[in-house]
Amino acid sequence: ACVEMVTQNSALALGLQRQVGSLEPGKSADLITLPYSEVGGGLAEQIVAHQGEVAAVMINGEWVAGTRKAA
Repeated sequence: ACVEMVTQNSALALGLQRQVGSLEPGKSADLITLPYSEVGGGLAEQIVAHQGEVAAVMINGEWVAGTRKAA
């Protein structure tokens, strides 16, 4: 519910649901990858717990930093 609130619902509230808010062909994609641990909590807790450990960054569908950056 938390992730949906800050993605799809935010896009809908801003009238941008055709451009952003979900991972679909033709939409802009900004992503980060974080480590995941099996220790306690759901997705929101994992994001907060690992916020300083971003492993890779994608902006508008292109990897720009981190281990997944294209050569």
